[in-house]
Amino acid sequence: MPPPQRFFPWIAALLAAGLILIFAGRLDKTPSSPPLPGQTPSGMYGSYDFGAPGSPAVNIAVQPLWVPTSTLTELMRRDAVLTEQLSELGLDPRFFPFLKGADINAYLVSGRLDAMVGGDMPALTAAAQADVVVAALVNQGFISIMAKRRMQLAELRGKTLGCAFGASAHFALLRALAGAGVEAKDVTFAFMDLGAMPQALRDGRIDAFSSWEPGTTIIRNANPDFPVIHRVGYSGYLYFSGNFANARPEAAKALIAAQLRAMAWMKAKRENLLTACVLALEAAKRFTGTDQGISADEYAELVKSEFLDFVPVPIIPGSELTPDGRLRQAFDFLRDHGLLPAGADWDKTASRFNRDLIGEVLDHPGKYRLGDFHYLLAAP
Repeated sequence: MPPPQRFFPWIAALLAAGLILIFAGRLDKTPSSPPLPGQTPSGMYGSYDFGAPGSPAVNIAVQPLWVPTSTLTELMRRDAVLTEQLSELGLDPRFFPFLKGADINAYLVSGRLDAMVGGDMPALTAAAQADVVVAALVNQGFISIMAKRRMQLAELRGKTLGCAFGASAHFALLRALAGAGVEAKDVTFAFMDLGAMPQALRDGRIDAFSSWEPGTTIIRNANPDFPVIHRVGYSGYLYFSGNFANARPEAAKALIAAQLRAMAWMKAKRENLLTACVLALEAAKRFTGTDQGISADEYAELVKSEFLDFVPVPIIPGSELTPDGRLRQAFDFLRDHGLLPAGADWDKTASRFNRDLIGEVLDHPGKYRLGDFHYLLAAP
């Protein structure tokens, strides 16, 4: 392998400032797995090859339509250091793109996935019903609620609202309505993928919808008359299947190290960030078959505002898991709305949020080669 680039002084600054972890996407082939109750993963996943049980495949689920994750995942997919480290462990990384976290959870529950990224609602849902290790913070951004005209949230009472079932945008919409005194029973939900929502709003089939970046910017570029009437903060997480994290802890840490390298490389200079944004836009086009309607410069500003310039050290704050913490409040909200499995237990759910793996990587930058950069940028 050619000598890697080195940015050791910058890595030290980055470790002090904070980082995040995530993954990228590749299409392959195998039968689709059964969905979780109440949701049906898209048929586009039916051709994915997750490998036979016991094979060396490490199956990583990513979301190419989610800022900032796709910039990181596209770099990780091209990270020769990661490939070398996993190969030394006898493993073969495979990256699979998904539309949203709820779809990813369906494949997690069926035993097809080892590592994945999702927003707060999918991560909590997974932790409440499956043996997982939620290892790192990956995003702190905003869900936007968009409509045809400026209006108060209370005016949505009696309306039909579009959102992606089980996604963080679903959770954020429910929270926003509750804050305005509008209960879930007071509205009609039309569950659909984000790409279908703008036309549904234009046609009058829905009255508002919730969106995440870069979807919000893309939709507003194409529909400048759609105002954002409310924004809700949310977080995203990296999580592993419990079996993978416990049986292959060094592989999990190698993936975390690859994410830290991607962060460092993008933050080192704007040229690197723009390169990653171009790769992310190309990945989204491969996944959807269409251009995304956003420039690399616009994408870079979103990555900075929702990630590089905003996210603290990506160890999940312990305060979020306290009785008054944000994750406990979110758990209670989801349970009260029937969006968690019956009998979901907070203590068991909270125990699946683990801050140790990423801490070990940050404590041993030499061992995990956090200063080595070798990206195969010509890779598809």
